[in-house]
Amino acid sequence: MLEGMLAAQPQEGAALFVDMNSFFASVEQQEHPELRGRPVGVCPFINDNTCIIAASIEAKRFGVKTGTPIPEARQLCPDIILLGDNPANYRDYHRRIMEALNDTRCRVHPKSIDEAFLVVPRDLRGDAVSLAHDIKARVWSIGSQLSCSIGIAPNQFLAKMGSNFKKPNGLTIIRTEELEHFYSQLRLTDLHGVASRMAQRLHELDIYTPVDFFQAPYAKLARAFGANGQAWYLRLRGYEVDQRPTIRRTIGHETTIVPAPARSLDQVLSTASQLVSKAATRLRGASFGARGIAVHLRYTDRTHWEGHHRGKLAFTDTASFYAHVRRILERAPLDKPVRLVGVTAFDLVPNAALPGTLFDLSSRDDRISQAVDLIESRFGRRSILPARQLLAPIMKDRVGFGNSHHVTMDIPD
Repeated sequence: MLEGMLAAQPQEGAALFVDMNSFFASVEQQEHPELRGRPVGVCPFINDNTCIIAASIEAKRFGVKTGTPIPEARQLCPDIILLGDNPANYRDYHRRIMEALNDTRCRVHPKSIDEAFLVVPRDLRGDAVSLAHDIKARVWSIGSQLSCSIGIAPNQFLAKMGSNFKKPNGLTIIRTEELEHFYSQLRLTDLHGVASRMAQRLHELDIYTPVDFFQAPYAKLARAFGANGQAWYLRLRGYEVDQRPTIRRTIGHETTIVPAPARSLDQVLSTASQLVSKAATRLRGASFGARGIAVHLRYTDRTHWEGHHRGKLAFTDTASFYAHVRRILERAPLDKPVRLVGVTAFDLVPNAALPGTLFDLSSRDDRISQAVDLIESRFGRRSILPARQLLAPIMKDRVGFGNSHHVTMDIPD
């Protein structure tokens, strides 16, 4: 396999990666002209116990970035304007940006709400820089406050690295003959996919820099990492090894409970019920059933607990999902206040593989769940609720990052 891939040279300009700059904050500045040119921080809620999820370009100049705690952000930038997020707006701008990218003749793969990978057609690869400038103009036409950084490279990995290299509004072209020079400007953990644990394993191989990694012999990487070592050897040289179909493995949601943590099973269940409703709707929308359920708790002292259920038969209905979650939570230690709850469906099965259940109870529950989906699609989320959610604090919509789907609970006054 390796010899076959090495026989074909990487295709210069084959990959283009678009990364929107300060996306949530830029959308807020687009929608609210009075915020333009001012430092803005978008938060899941305005509370000193949370952090910035998007900082405007102006705020970043003061050192505020994603993950900065609110008290620290105020210290770094006393004039910062803090805003709660607006997921509906962000999704709308995402849709419009993806439509613009799809008009370029490239094959577009959205990677998250603010990133996309584009496979450049062969006849455009020789002029990929013009294509990148065209994309920047298309983004600007959607909103004058919007900008993007773009990487152009032989493969997705390097294009992603290039999009991070110059911000904001950058354009970086990475060519195979310049790879060693490019890597010489980076730290090991700057490489996409190399976190601290991977870096430690590389240190054990006397690999301390991206150049060391690039120059490492194939046999050394293969011995240490097996097939993944081969993938890294090729990836670092510009060969495309990451364009694989994404296989969905889990569907879930989690929420931080604010301002007061949950202290009883009923309080935890009221939160979990809303998470279940959202996750079960997405499970059916993706045409999957689930054999497994995981429930995750994080306490106020930052310790964790997790419980699981796994059965032979897959389910799709909300009632079964909730029943499994309730049984798991009844086993959970609740001697400490709970700050975060998460529910995840795993061991997913395509609907076509589910056994027929014409006369059993689950078939009735499936029909009820599908009817609820139809009502909510027409009249909006929470237009129909199970009784257990009627008095529960409403969980506000949140945008997930990448393949995660995080939500945060807002407690009404």
